[in-house]
Amino acid sequence: MNFLTEDFERVNNSSGLLKLSLSESSKKTLVIDQSLNLDLELNNGAELNIIEIYKGQGAQQAKHSIKLAEGGRLNYALLQLCENDSEVDYELNCEQKDKSEFNFDSFAFGAKAFKKSINVHLNGERSQCDLKGLFCADSDRKVEEKILVKHSVPNCQSSQLYRGLFQEKGQGVFDGKILVEHGASGSLAFQNNRNLVLDKTAKIETRPQLEIYTDDVQCAHGATTGQIDENALFFLRARGFPKGEAHKLLVRAFAREVIQNFKYDECRELIQKAIFKD
Repeated sequence: MNFLTEDFERVNNSSGLLKLSLSESSKKTLVIDQSLNLDLELNNGAELNIIEIYKGQGAQQAKHSIKLAEGGRLNYALLQLCENDSEVDYELNCEQKDKSEFNFDSFAFGAKAFKKSINVHLNGERSQCDLKGLFCADSDRKVEEKILVKHSVPNCQSSQLYRGLFQEKGQGVFDGKILVEHGASGSLAFQNNRNLVLDKTAKIETRPQLEIYTDDVQCAHGATTGQIDENALFFLRARGFPKGEAHKLLVRAFAREVIQNFKYDECRELIQKAIFKD
């Protein structure tokens, strides 16, 4: 999994704790491919890209603390590509000040058990966060996605777009919440979770939640769980696609909404392969 270029910088840290405080914009992308805890501060106007990759075996744990000052921008990608016997417990907490931006893309494959908790606090006006995720499970593996986005001040924006893909004996939980507190007028908040179940032995539990304690907001949330569209499958078969290839095309279309805008081509190829274990 060596896709580093001159614009990528690999983190090498043996202490288990990585502390970063940036006051200037960075054009490099940090690649974290070891289990560690991150303590990150982006000061006024700073910008950073991070790719975090989990692979290997055994128990792994991470707890990240992120603070974005006024105008700070963080683009964060998480890839979980662990071995079948691994267990990963992952927590990320992000606090945002005025006009800051947090973009988080996560992809979870493999691992016997993967628990992920994302907590974002929009605590500065005109701050925004965009959270996307694709999580997959089969063969008695379990993925748990827990998300809380809290709007505490006026005129902030948040979005959650998550897709779950479950094959034979896979298990999943999506627990996503939007909290709009008193005084957070002008909030825009969106949450959408869709799940595709490809085998009758697979299970997914989805709990979308929306709590609003103020007026003058625009918020929406929803979740669906279903199977492959038989009409779409028939349409592709009628046009000469073999059943297996037609099935793959529909699964790729389901995942495309999360993957299509992911800017790292090398990672996108890994994700496509992981979906079908190519």
